[in-house]
Amino acid sequence: MLVPVPEHFRAPVGDQASKLASKIGIEVRTQLPDLSICRWNKVHDADKKPMIQRLEDQFDLQGNPSDVARTLNTQFGRRLSSFTYRLHKQYKQLKDARGEEYARSHPPTSVTLNQWTSLIDKKWNSKEFMEQSLTNVNNRMQMKTKHRCGSKSIPVRVHSSIIANGEVPDLAKFYKSIHYNSNTHEWISSESQANYDNMIKTQAEHLSQTGVIPLSQEELSVKVLKPRSGYVKGLGLRPSSSMKTTVVPAENSDYVQRLEMQIAQQNEQIARFQKSEKKQSKKIQSIIECLTQKGITGNFENGESSDSDEQAS
Repeated sequence: MLVPVPEHFRAPVGDQASKLASKIGIEVRTQLPDLSICRWNKVHDADKKPMIQRLEDQFDLQGNPSDVARTLNTQFGRRLSSFTYRLHKQYKQLKDARGEEYARSHPPTSVTLNQWTSLIDKKWNSKEFMEQSLTNVNNRMQMKTKHRCGSKSIPVRVHSSIIANGEVPDLAKFYKSIHYNSNTHEWISSESQANYDNMIKTQAEHLSQTGVIPLSQEELSVKVLKPRSGYVKGLGLRPSSSMKTTVVPAENSDYVQRLEMQIAQQNEQIARFQKSEKKQSKKIQSIIECLTQKGITGNFENGESSDSDEQAS
């Protein structure tokens, strides 16, 4: 299964990206012996390598090798964090309802007793974990504009739009598509609606000036959603590893324009490749038909021929 990892996203995109994330989750839940490890980069290579190899056997991860490696590490880390977070919630619920001893001796079916007690002793009861957990809770409480992308991440959605339209999607329209529920006709939050309205207003005010061109999507992101180093907020875009670009104020920023030029060049290369492949396919088919007319038969697709073929040759 093909999963591209473009340098301007440094994240898995395409139709199979969600399957890759799902498979990584299965690997973490079923193959990682010690779940108490705080971070993926602390997992022993002896445990990592077989898991990564199984992924590479099933998925064709196309992209810069360093970007692919970074993407896999990020995905494994997120799946590990997500899984242990759910387990911790179950532990707290059992502990509150039945007591600590009961919770300790009754692990969920998804983990062994050794894994369960290791999580309790080595991770959840540690001072470092408790402090970090409190910090994470406070950070989550301050998040006011969560999106509703589901299993299709922002990079996947933006990449699909680029493939379909040949350009980066309009920031305001895309932002609304992942922050507004068209079924209930409600925004995820009042802050999300305010951001959208500000995007429309900012672009309109800019275009009201004489002789100006529309703000690029990156420029609009910087003005409304504020700059973030190496990342275009709202679109999931990242500069390539060769450019090392940091998002800067609008008057100095041309990253998205360069990205659109790269996309156009890639589309041209793909079109030329498809045209060449089509010609080659027709040529092979013509040769097969010619050989068939001369009485040379066989399984050409598998590279096999009959006795009559060998005699003819």
